[in-house]
Amino acid sequence: MTVFHSDGVDINYHAAGTGKPVVLVHGFASSHRINWINTGWIDQLTRNGRQVIAPDLRGHGDSTKFYSPADYPCRLMGQDIIGLMDRLEIESADMIGYSMGAWISSYLMVRFPERFNAVVLGGIGAVIMEFHQRGEQIARALSTPYPEQITQPFLRALREFSELAGNDLRALTACARGVYSDGPPNFQSAEKPVLVITGEKDDVAGPPEKLAALIPNAQTVIVPACDHLTALTRREYQLEVFKFLDRHPHKKASLTQ
Repeated sequence: MTVFHSDGVDINYHAAGTGKPVVLVHGFASSHRINWINTGWIDQLTRNGRQVIAPDLRGHGDSTKFYSPADYPCRLMGQDIIGLMDRLEIESADMIGYSMGAWISSYLMVRFPERFNAVVLGGIGAVIMEFHQRGEQIARALSTPYPEQITQPFLRALREFSELAGNDLRALTACARGVYSDGPPNFQSAEKPVLVITGEKDDVAGPPEKLAALIPNAQTVIVPACDHLTALTRREYQLEVFKFLDRHPHKKASLTQ
């Protein structure tokens, strides 16, 4: 396990490969292993000549767990990633975020435009403007002592997934209430090329076009026959992301170049 100490937070991360750097930001209740190793993303990216940096976000995986929403605003979770890039002397990188990771990525691309080249926002769409409300719904589903009473299929599936993955439900509950508390970033100020990509059956994200319309240099892709929980496992999804990154070659790799 490789750990970066970020202002009182231990961030576990995986780094592999050489070449053009890309930061991978996993989704809620997931980890770098679940989203990016087990699905083959890191293996394929390194084969394609990429340096991959994939952290476990605070509250997730083997990183530090907190139990107050005040420890999970997007600005803090994003700063952990910037600190890790600084530690690894990565001046700028491409970035792929999924679901909550895409929310954090959208904050980073607006707040630190000089640090990111091409950005992929996966698993988010029109529903992004309702994420604060969705965060409270998720928190209640994770904290209830009566999970059999959860009626919404996605929330029930998320609770089951969170438990099967061995997550700390108290930490995830705090994260759900904290990560969306800053509100959406100013998408109109984004400077770099952005791909907004969702699965055709992804009711959690909603249609990508409404979100992409807010971003000056964004395009959309809808991948057929996959939903929020299966998109990252689909080869078609992966190929669309790789094609987008190839169309926007990365010019800088590290502070030492």
